[in-house]
Amino acid sequence: MGGRSSGSRSGSAMLHLYKTDGSNLQTLHDALCHEKKKLKLSWTTSEDEILRSKVAEFEGRNWPHIAEYLPGRNAGQCRQRWRYMIQQSK
Repeated sequence: MGGRSSGSRSGSAMLHLYKTDGSNLQTLHDALCHEKKKLKLSWTTSEDEILRSKVAEFEGRNWPHIAEYLPGRNAGQCRQRWRYMIQQSK
């Protein structure tokens, strides 16, 4: 396929593999979720700064709301980052 080596395909490449008529949407969703889970993105300095700011603003409560300020991160990731990396380094 156009010089690509065999192996994992990116999410955008996978979009071309499935029909969008509804018959394969669940399969597409599952494939994209699987691809996303394989990506382990490191936290950036700016994400840490936003996390610190929002934890202070919301007094460390309402993790789903805090996560809304960090695209691509969920409440559990934010709480874990705060608890095990940032809070302990103080």
